[in-house]
Amino acid sequence: MNIGLSITSINLAAPAMIHNIAFWEKNNFGDIAVACDLKTKGPSDNNNFYILTDRKPKFSYEKVCPYNSYSRKNISFLELFSKGANFIFETDDDNQIYNSKINDLTKYLDYKFEYKRYDGVQNIFSYVYSDFSDNIWARGFPIRALDSNINLNIVNNEFPSEIGVVQYLVDGNPDVDAIIRLVKSNNIQISAQSDRLPLHLFNQFHTINSQATLWSRNEFVLMYLPSTCTFRMTDIWRGYIAQKILYSNKKTVVFDIPIVNQIRNEHIVFSDFFSEYNGYNESLDVINTLIDLNLDGMNYFDSMYECYYSLYKKNIFDKAELVNLDAWLNSIKEIL
Repeated sequence: MNIGLSITSINLAAPAMIHNIAFWEKNNFGDIAVACDLKTKGPSDNNNFYILTDRKPKFSYEKVCPYNSYSRKNISFLELFSKGANFIFETDDDNQIYNSKINDLTKYLDYKFEYKRYDGVQNIFSYVYSDFSDNIWARGFPIRALDSNINLNIVNNEFPSEIGVVQYLVDGNPDVDAIIRLVKSNNIQISAQSDRLPLHLFNQFHTINSQATLWSRNEFVLMYLPSTCTFRMTDIWRGYIAQKILYSNKKTVVFDIPIVNQIRNEHIVFSDFFSEYNGYNESLDVINTLIDLNLDGMNYFDSMYECYYSLYKKNIFDKAELVNLDAWLNSIKEIL
């Protein structure tokens, strides 16, 4: 089984990056792809998995993907997809994979579960990370929905048939909202309560980020990271869109035990706050727009376009996003 590893970084010498690549190669889990950007610094002596900016475009999307953008990571997804990956595990250069837990990835190939409905568990961080009680939430979680009277559910009583995406939580310094970092500390150190995991979410929205996320081959088309939004919201908008499409296809999202420890890169929290500001204003509108869409009978390609077009009409994305998305979908079809 080929589990592709996608890492994003502008610093190829980052300690967690070096650790994760060495570990992946040592255990022969699968292919590795690192999409470089114009700002990328560090060693480039191994071109087997570094996708340099000056290479001849291999995919239609690669021709239109903007530089100096987190969406460059999409090129690494396509690279791994074209090499036959069964899964893609994505992370960043400040998340160090736990050696003892990485094999848990393989259990999701034919994973069967007894579905349990977790009514009332919408803010997963407050449920799993106990240190701050209810006063903690993930980056991109709608702050208006911290009021329990706001419902993030899709009205649908059907049970899911399989898992679509696994979001592993993060130990150490997890991806909390910038407001929490401004008020509490930028160096939050907390651990998840593993006895409360896994959580199988269905018809219920919660943020999915790009820090430690496992996607199965059937869901690779949903991995697209948009570029016409802020850096801090690209994986958040992607996650909400993916959840809508998965739920429409009777698939669930699993939140499971941490398998990475975050050693957070240097951040200017005040800048993060303004980069996340659109999320404070728009996240609930994004979710409500997606809830209202009827994707019944649509394939993933049509569903993706329907979601992005609807959000473009709401001014969440620019028109250029539809052009980039079209190139992404065509690249997936070319590989297929």
